[in-house]
Amino acid sequence: MPVYSYECKEHGRYETFMPMDECLRGKCPKCGKIGRRKYDTCHVYVDFTPGWDESLNMNVDTKRQRDAVLREKGWTRYKD
Repeated sequence: MPVYSYECKEHGRYETFMPMDECLRGKCPKCGKIGRRKYDTCHVYVDFTPGWDESLNMNVDTKRQRDAVLREKGWTRYKD
């Protein structure tokens, strides 16, 4: 389930998990009033899968191979 951000006039910002079809009904956990939806950037974590790596523009078969290419280019990345 996605996480949605809302802002309550009385209690400020809060986040909640809910199905996508209910995202417009985000009730404040303190007062129960429906908050105003805030649109934030999305952070997505994807585990390594062998195959074409769009950021490297090449095919990689293992994490070790991918990390070696990144080191050669002098790039840093977030840990898996």
